[in-house]
Amino acid sequence: MKLPFLPYLAALTVVISTAEAKLELPRVFGDDMVVQRDKPVQVWGWADKGAQVAVEFSGQSKKTTADDSGKWLLALDAMPANAKPQALTVKTGTDSLTLKNILIGDVWLCSGQSNMESDAGGIVNSDLDMPLSNIPAIRCLTMPLRSSSTPLDNFPIEERNSFYVELKGVWRVSTTENAKAFPAVGYHFAKIVNAITGVPIGLIDNSWGGSVVETWVSRASLEQIPEAVPLIKQFDTESTAYDPKAELARKMDGWKNQAAKAEVAGKEAPSKPEVPKSYTYRQSFPGGCFNGLIAPIQKFAIKGAIFYQGENNCVAGQARPNLYQKTYSALIPDWRKAFNDPELPFCIVQLCSFGEPDDENEPELSMLHRASGVREAQLKAHLQHKNTGIVPTFDLGHVQMHSPFKRPIGERAARWALATVYHVKDITYDIPLMESWKKDGQRILLTFTQGSHPSSPYGMRVQPKGFVIAGKDRHFYPAQVEAEQGDTFSVTSECVPDPVAVRYAWGVHPIGNFGNRAAPTPPFRTDDWPAWNDAPIEGKSGKETLDPEVPTIQTAAVQACIRKTAAAKKVLADLDTPQKDRKPTKN
Repeated sequence: MKLPFLPYLAALTVVISTAEAKLELPRVFGDDMVVQRDKPVQVWGWADKGAQVAVEFSGQSKKTTADDSGKWLLALDAMPANAKPQALTVKTGTDSLTLKNILIGDVWLCSGQSNMESDAGGIVNSDLDMPLSNIPAIRCLTMPLRSSSTPLDNFPIEERNSFYVELKGVWRVSTTENAKAFPAVGYHFAKIVNAITGVPIGLIDNSWGGSVVETWVSRASLEQIPEAVPLIKQFDTESTAYDPKAELARKMDGWKNQAAKAEVAGKEAPSKPEVPKSYTYRQSFPGGCFNGLIAPIQKFAIKGAIFYQGENNCVAGQARPNLYQKTYSALIPDWRKAFNDPELPFCIVQLCSFGEPDDENEPELSMLHRASGVREAQLKAHLQHKNTGIVPTFDLGHVQMHSPFKRPIGERAARWALATVYHVKDITYDIPLMESWKKDGQRILLTFTQGSHPSSPYGMRVQPKGFVIAGKDRHFYPAQVEAEQGDTFSVTSECVPDPVAVRYAWGVHPIGNFGNRAAPTPPFRTDDWPAWNDAPIEGKSGKETLDPEVPTIQTAAVQACIRKTAAAKKVLADLDTPQKDRKPTKN
């Protein structure tokens, strides 16, 4: 969303005048913000050494003294929700700051990569949503993107560049114009939660397109994961050797070739390349986004977090699903420690589908993609950590990686929060998770979350899709599913008389129609067979370590031929069977 340049200058002028004064607040504080209800609210900043600092807000008055470095911090007592705008005043003996139009409500952190970053004004049906977005009780702060090798204690107002043209670093009230630049998932989450609870909602959007999970975990936590240590060392080595002038020269050589070709073709030359001054200023540096986008706000009380990430951990040279299972699981306790809330509600938005839809008749080719490993890691983290929610999204995919179907994702996240965080009566989020399984002769029995009442569309009148079954040879075939007692279902295939494993919706853009009104069943498997090789940490120069048990495109192709042959033989056998002896076909 493009904004006029003059308002940007005005906002920048306010920050500069504050910074030049002796008294300063971190920029997470500002006009139009929302502060967290029902928790002590920390207020902190900088002043002259030894200065007496007084903070007044909502009938409270608290005082403290700046330490020898000029830093100060105090805490306001917990306050109930209040949608009436109020002012917060900070004073010393010589300086005074006043922040206006502040609400007390719930603050939700919206984080991850570009699918969280996607604007509410650019998704399907946004032309219907935005005219209804004048909601004063919803506010949003979009943080300037920063990655750092050390924890930062503040963030700047966003500099303009060719890609990020929106104003960042200031709180904005939801209006028909402002809301267009709010994160789409966060906006639709906030809209529903506010409408049902009446509680003001503040969103802090620190998502960064292309970011990997390792950059969102603190360096201290990453160092406790043995498999992540080589990654840290590799980036540290590259950071030490980084020469921005040499890097720019290298990219300029490529640009000159592209510009020359464009000139010959009579086309406009591409924009000249730019490179960061520091190697750590990128969304892949281990711990970098934690330092630049979590550390500056970790003293700011929040209600919970919604994390939508995974794409860059399953493609190209950063696709390491085995490592991802370790690092993603470390993210949740890491953030809870940072925000000093061991039970901080954490909503895990699963990786969405992308690319062409998988061929349900060629399951093993679909399984090769590492996307399934990322989704499995996200589901495992949900099962491992209490007070988390899982929001499946594979059914909302798109050919390109940025699905425009963001509204249902925000709605599912809101349903989870309303049911499990706000405990709103008559709203449930009992999505059917596969909880147990057992072999029963020629079939496998799957039991899902008790009382979740899963089914395919129209109460099983449509045959469930996305289930595959395998025997001891570890080759999967499309399977049939039938309802048994309660939340138990049987899975079978005539091609697999002695089954040992079942998988569901297992692929980059899987077919799957099983779930309930809350959400589809998240992709799962009953086996623990090696499924992926991680990309080498050294990048293109590194050698990939191959597990011989991991399927390859060659083994999948062979299996496809075997499956087709078996299917053809069955057709021929059926033709040879008298009509009266044939088994009835299931629709």
